[in-house]
Amino acid sequence: VYNQLQCLIIARSVDGGLGNRMFLFASAYGLARLHQCHLYIEPWILFDLSGTFEPIHLPNLVNKTVYENLNKSLITARCLFSYYKADAVRMIAPFLKWHLALRQTCVYRYNCSLNDIEKMYSILKTQFPSDLNVTFSQLKQSFHSSDYTWIGIHIRRGDFLTFFKVSSSVEYLTSSMNYYRLKYPRSVFIIASDDKDWCLKHFGKRTDVIVTPKTYFHGHDMAALALCEHLIATAGSYGWWAGFLAGGDVVHDLSYPVRWQDCSRQTYFPPWFIFPPNITQLQNYSSSTEMTVTPQLTRGTL
Repeated sequence: VYNQLQCLIIARSVDGGLGNRMFLFASAYGLARLHQCHLYIEPWILFDLSGTFEPIHLPNLVNKTVYENLNKSLITARCLFSYYKADAVRMIAPFLKWHLALRQTCVYRYNCSLNDIEKMYSILKTQFPSDLNVTFSQLKQSFHSSDYTWIGIHIRRGDFLTFFKVSSSVEYLTSSMNYYRLKYPRSVFIIASDDKDWCLKHFGKRTDVIVTPKTYFHGHDMAALALCEHLIATAGSYGWWAGFLAGGDVVHDLSYPVRWQDCSRQTYFPPWFIFPPNITQLQNYSSSTEMTVTPQLTRGTL
């Protein structure tokens, strides 16, 4: 393998949580597949993903030993960039200012093996509840064959309240839930969030709402949302991926991404996302800035 390496995509670090790691892996894999390159992902990143997904095995994945031997053979770190094809560098250069745009763009705008990525991330580990002796796909099928329509809701709060100064309002969430209630009269909502006390306070008494237990970690919540048929998202990469894995309609709050991220909404949102009237109160983004929404598409039309 060492002598055959002519192009190598490397992913060594990533900030943030599970959603960011999923984007990092998907983008690196997409670039490697698109340009027929080998791929090196730091073992700790793969280990982190393996806590939620079944182990990922790729034929073009370079192990740490090969990577370290390659690294030792280089006189300077600058030489490492000779392993990138020039056209790949030109393609990603405009997005280096804000890497969030790169992650989303590579996943669907460049059609980087979208079906393969969906297949890899759909193999969720069934870790809840522990007494269920079924696969994730079997559990999802039982949900979809029931008399109810299961709608996932991911509510991102936590550091987004202070760092991005944005929080989806109760009015936005209620409006989005009513959209699905009208479309699917027998809807049941599963809410996952990093602030479940807030969710219980505002939605816990509703008979058609289930808030995931506080004992669930991010992998459990992702699996619960992926079981659903449609999704309501607020902000962040975690909700983006939950909507991707659910596979149906995704209603998203237009308050995110915020202006200073320099990530255009046309780049961030896939064409199958839909947008209700945006009534979230923003602290740092003018409500007069509207996104031009194109007719809704499905992933099958890409």
